[in-house]
Amino acid sequence: MNKLERMLVYGTALGCLLSPNIAKPQKSEKVLNKTTQTTNYLKPNSFVQPDSTTLYYGSGDVDGNGLINQIDYNLMQTCPSDSAMKDRADVDGDGIPATANDRNLLSQYINESILYLPGHWDKLATREEREDWFMKMVKVDKTDTMRGKPGWTCIYFADRFESNFAAREKYDEPGTFETKSRFNIPVYFCGITDTLFGKGHAVNALLTGDNSLNINDWVIEEPQWDVFIKNQSDSLSQDLGKFIDSFHWKGNIVEVCITQGTYKVSYGLPLPRGPPTDIVTFLYNRTTGETTLNLFNSNMVMTRPATSISDEKNVIIPKKYYLMQSYPNPANSKVVIPFKLPKAENISLELYNTLGQKLETIAKGYYPAEESKIFVDLNKYASGMYFYTLTSDGILETKRMVIVK
Repeated sequence: MNKLERMLVYGTALGCLLSPNIAKPQKSEKVLNKTTQTTNYLKPNSFVQPDSTTLYYGSGDVDGNGLINQIDYNLMQTCPSDSAMKDRADVDGDGIPATANDRNLLSQYINESILYLPGHWDKLATREEREDWFMKMVKVDKTDTMRGKPGWTCIYFADRFESNFAAREKYDEPGTFETKSRFNIPVYFCGITDTLFGKGHAVNALLTGDNSLNINDWVIEEPQWDVFIKNQSDSLSQDLGKFIDSFHWKGNIVEVCITQGTYKVSYGLPLPRGPPTDIVTFLYNRTTGETTLNLFNSNMVMTRPATSISDEKNVIIPKKYYLMQSYPNPANSKVVIPFKLPKAENISLELYNTLGQKLETIAKGYYPAEESKIFVDLNKYASGMYFYTLTSDGILETKRMVIVK
């Protein structure tokens, strides 16, 4: 039995036992829908979000319709009561939804002043951004509050934590996991094992750097106490050594195995969610303090995908003409006027004062069948109420906006 066929499946106060009961995965195609996706675990990808959806904490899609727009901003102003909506409205990740800062960030994103929100994991450009957001979500997560619950051991905590962040559940289709989680961050189960005596401890791991084969590019989280094992130096290996020494194990070589597909526990016994597929294992030498690469899954994705902002927002063709409320409202020097078209055609967008006098044609021409945003310079206009009108295919819609200098 090689190390890629092992996984921690049962915990004691400080140790876990190993089990070789691993089902052989088979090939499968990926299936996506709005709330879940099934992932082929033969090709692990530790760089991207487990689920292709906007239904996760801090996404900004408050109404959960797959779009992030002015409607979501308006909902933030009404302080949504639904718990899932509250999660998506906390875009700054401070644990408090729909605050002034949340609204400001969402407004900047809608206005395209910023290209992504702090929780848009796949768009985050730096390791610092990823670790900052992850630390915030760890504070929001409640796994650590289960301390003291009878029978709960390390395996329970690591399993619950991985479920909340990535939720790789067994799926009916062979060779796949179904993913649906609160935070939608690619967190993995991680077993730390004394190779001499077989004792171990279950924690969690997250790749925040760009090299999955370098242990220093990972962050390891102790879910029972919300402690980052990498928290005092730039070397995870160094901090990992301090953590391992706290167990007073006798063996010199300790294996660190990062794997997808953890176990859920029923009636005190570990039951497989799905075949666990090891991603990468490292060996830590307690004598030298060095950590070396041991084994890795050759089918895993090795390179972080290039960030593409242009494809972030799904294009949904509206069923009717819809002139939306300008924002911000009141406005000062600039304003955005969004509208939706059910088919591509010529439009005219005009601005009027309260006397009905046309002040300017804001936009005119051929626009696609989707949501469009028109940015307007208001510096030449005084404080007061104004009206803007969209004309398209014989249909006319008017809304008002306020300018405050």
